[in-house]
Amino acid sequence: MLSIDEAIEKNRKIAEMKKTIYDACILEEYNRHLLREYREHEQLAEWLEELKAYRENSNGYSKEDIELNRKAMYNKAIDDFVDLCNEMPTYENEYGEKMPMPIEMMAELLKVGGNNETVL
Repeated sequence: MLSIDEAIEKNRKIAEMKKTIYDACILEEYNRHLLREYREHEQLAEWLEELKAYRENSNGYSKEDIELNRKAMYNKAIDDFVDLCNEMPTYENEYGEKMPMPIEMMAELLKVGGNNETVL
């Protein structure tokens, strides 16, 4: 199987070959066929280069978009933590007493996949 770079190079070479033959050919009907094939291979190479760029830039997102999203998620996490702290949550200890929830426990509640069953 070809890598994306090999496929780009292959299609560029085929397009170049078709263009060279097109430039040398005097048969009009064959020239139309060559020109169409040349354009198809050029287009395919361009699409492959675009795909490669998307892959290299995290599925099409620019580095600026990724950084902006990261900052927004970080800010939301802090806001969620402050909101939870303001609610003064409690938990039940092993003796059945309601106790103020430790900060570490609140942090675990906010983590993705955290166990939030301890909030009363």
